[in-house]
Amino acid sequence: MIDVHELNIDDNNKSKILLIENNESHKKLIYTQRNFYNIIEKEPNDLDKRDFKPDLIIANFQLCKQKNYCLIQQLKNTQSTINIPVICLGGKLNEEEIIQGYFAGISDIIPSSISSEYLFAKIKYLISKKKGKNFINNFCQDIDGIKNLSERSFVNKIKTIINKNITKSEFNAEMFCREANMSRMQFYRKIKSTTGYSANSYIKEQRLLIASQFLMDNEENVSQIGFKVGFNDPSYFIKCFKEKFKCTPKEYANQFKNQKKSVNDSHSKPKY
Repeated sequence: MIDVHELNIDDNNKSKILLIENNESHKKLIYTQRNFYNIIEKEPNDLDKRDFKPDLIIANFQLCKQKNYCLIQQLKNTQSTINIPVICLGGKLNEEEIIQGYFAGISDIIPSSISSEYLFAKIKYLISKKKGKNFINNFCQDIDGIKNLSERSFVNKIKTIINKNITKSEFNAEMFCREANMSRMQFYRKIKSTTGYSANSYIKEQRLLIASQFLMDNEENVSQIGFKVGFNDPSYFIKCFKEKFKCTPKEYANQFKNQKKSVNDSHSKPKY
């Protein structure tokens, strides 16, 4: 993944996040992404003064829960936020709270026990989905805000190369360099200065990020998803995934499946 802190991204080209949060640790976590997203923080009683349309809303679950989800209803009844996805951050949440939150209109509820990598992937996914973009094609850093034409061209080139070769297990740094049509030394220096990664590390990073998206959306097993992103050895795929996301691919996928199951089960319960 390209380190967005290394890139010069104009605020006008960033996706906009409305942050409604009173938990300082949550705020600190979200603001680590401020070089990638334009984060606008508001208090719940200041929402009527909004003069922009966000691409995503991140809010504290306890704030949203107050007065029978009054804040969510306000967001869903306001023209500028009616169709904007909402992520809620919470502490330890029980199943009933999660179900009620989904019925209130929350897009996703993320307990504090879930890794920051999961949260950041979800943010990227929801914003890309809202904008009608293909998530995989946008895993590499968007180039619109890169002013340097040389860097812009390079990022676009490696983005295209990665997307084309992601399923090939044999794709390595040497092939990457060859497809980029650059000398080995020139390519290695350029990719390191632009992304913060070596060529091989960058390839592996993209494989894992795309795998995380497949795990969110697909019913395929872990081995199949590993193969789809170029890992021929399931054990190695699991090892690399766990190093990055602090959980196994199966545990990562189950975090989504359990939430979906809770909502589906609630629909099937008889109402008295």
